Amino acid sequence: LGLIRALGLAAAVVGLVSALFTLAVRQAWAALAGGLIVCACLLMTTAGSTGTLPDEVLAVAARLAGSALFVGGFLALWGTGSMPASASGPWQGLSAMTLLAGLVSIIGWRVGVPDLLAASLGDLAPVFLCGVGLPLAAVAATRQLVVERAEARSLAARQSATVADQAIRLQQQAELQAVAEERKRFARDIHDGIGGQLVSLLWRARYEPIPQAEMVAELEQGIADLRLVVDALDEGPVSLQVALSNFAHRARQQLDAAGVAFTWDIPLDFDLEWSDPRRILSFYRVLQESVSNVVRHARATSMSIRVTCPESREGGHLRVEIADNGIGFDPDRQVGGRGLANLRSRTSALGGTLHLQSAQGKGTTILIDLPSEAGPSRLESADPENSPTSVGST
Repeated sequence: LGLIRALGLAAAVVGLVSALFTLAVRQAWAALAGGLIVCACLLMTTAGSTGTLPDEVLAVAARLAGSALFVGGFLALWGTGSMPASASGPWQGLSAMTLLAGLVSIIGWRVGVPDLLAASLGDLAPVFLCGVGLPLAAVAATRQLVVERAEARSLAARQSATVADQAIRLQQQAELQAVAEERKRFARDIHDGIGGQLVSLLWRARYEPIPQAEMVAELEQGIADLRLVVDALDEGPVSLQVALSNFAHRARQQLDAAGVAFTWDIPLDFDLEWSDPRRILSFYRVLQESVSNVVRHARATSMSIRVTCPESREGGHLRVEIADNGIGFDPDRQVGGRGLANLRSRTSALGGTLHLQSAQGKGTTILIDLPSEAGPSRLESADPENSPTSVGST
């Protein structure tokens, strides 16, 4: 009898710890609640059999012990569906035995056979449920938790690899798109710059003799223009002052050949520097486009370009005023042609605004405001061939 009491006490303590641990890692509430009820019943029984509890308390506990075993066994059996698969079989058997032990105690108490209560409490089913079933459930729950965590880590690793692969593909697509954009921009800049110059030089050479010195100068300016394009692609050192000086020299030659007097006005202390070679090249093209428009369409006898850096604006701000005394036009009725549209598109790509004033027979004045280099810019996606024909204010 003493051995059974000691075994019951040990099973109750072990079962109580196992149940609490299992609750922390696996929410099989019904099954574990049943196990806790049986553990409490065993603790109460062993405490009463050793004289620890008063007789009054023991009398009440004895009458409730059978009910506790029945309820605990029923909950434990009912909760087997949420138990780990490796422990559900043994747990069902031990739970059913405990339920039957409680049922026998209740029947014996009801029919007035109290000795049956002691016999049922001495049954080893509750001891096995607490000392074997609950530790088994704790081990199974822990094992399943380890497996689930390993699967979660494996899934996370696979997802991470998938994300990394997608990131690499997106980066490769972005690089390919950037290369395609650079190719388009390179072709456009070659066409607008040295391409147009060579075509003009070829046209002149077919119909009139060109002095060697002038031919050499034209070719040198073409090479300088090509260097601007190459340096912009390589993002090498490009000077805004050098670009403006090259433009002024080329514009004067082009306008002189067309019989247009040219006035180039830039402050003597102009020392503004931009670090983005593509921005410099795009601004260079804006000036080139304005000269081409005058030569092709304005029928002007004079043209002036004034470049200033307004002190009231943020550092790096540029203002360009382009004026001619040509035939002018009505901006609201102007249709066809890409010269003005390209000029607007390039200005927009630089984040600037373009204001145009013109009237029939009164010439044309264009005022371009460009923000500092840190201002808004869309040079990456700018393409005059696909740009809208109205940008800024007119």
